[in-house]
Amino acid sequence: MQGVVGVAVIQSVLAAIGMVLVGVPAAGLWTVLTLVCAVSQLPPILVLGPVAVYVFSITSTTTAVIFLVWVLLVTASDGFLKPMLMGRGVDIPMLVILLGVLGGMMLSGIMGLFTGAVVLAIMYTLFMAWIAESGVKKETLNENN
Repeated sequence: MQGVVGVAVIQSVLAAIGMVLVGVPAAGLWTVLTLVCAVSQLPPILVLGPVAVYVFSITSTTTAVIFLVWVLLVTASDGFLKPMLMGRGVDIPMLVILLGVLGGMMLSGIMGLFTGAVVLAIMYTLFMAWIAESGVKKETLNENN
């Protein structure tokens, strides 16, 4: 849960920075909508897309394109931020968490985002415990013979 809320806050702050720099009116309201969207596991592009269209209508093309690229980066940031924040404080390699998140998302959608990482982390932990236990047993058997 901390990973989801953390990523939503980061995405909202980044979106707010972009909107303030471009001069979008009511940037605070759009930021709150982006936060709600990101916390509910919807892509922030749903809120930031119409804002980007508005920016194209009020500013120069160069500024609008830069803002659009910023919006796309903010939207895509959850792909690497969620695995990083969800894996904090866990003795499981980041690659296992990342594969669990991506595989779970592909298999089960939004719910798989959480369950995939948890299931793969549990399987990894059990596998490592099994290897550690079997290694101890082999050493014990070698000492007795």
